[in-house]
Parts: sequence; structure tokens; C-alpha cells
Amino acid sequence: MTVLVAIHSAFAIWTIPPSAVERLRRRFPAHTFLHARSDDEALSLSADADVVFAGQITRAQLAAARRLQWLHS
Repeated sequence: MTVLVAIHSAFAIWTIPPSAVERLRRRFPAHTFLHARSDDEALSLSADADVVFAGQITRAQLAAARRLQWLHS
């Protein structure tokens, strides 16, 4: 399963840091974790995601997420 983590903001407190995504990768090695740090990155990575964990998702990102099975927002 491929999980896109796309929690980002202009405010650091609302942004998931790379270290948290690395912990997920270590704890759940059977899954692939992608990390988007911007809306543009989220758009480009959405196509490969089975799960999207995001604070918000744009129409374009949703349309690009052809494999999406679960949206957690």
C-alpha cells in the first residue's frame, strides 16, 4: 500500500516534518510512504497513492489519485 502524507502549511506547527514520515517508514516497512511538502508535490504524487493523509485535497489532486481507496483528512 502506498500512503501519501500531505500535511503541509506555511506554519511549521501544522506541517508533518520529514522525521515523522521516516518513523512511519521504519515502523511499517511493508508500506510505501510518500511525503508531499507542497500542493504541487501532492499533485504529482497523488497518482501513485492508495491512501492520502492530507489536511486538504484539491480537485486536481483528487482527480489525479486514480488508485485512491482511502482519504484521511
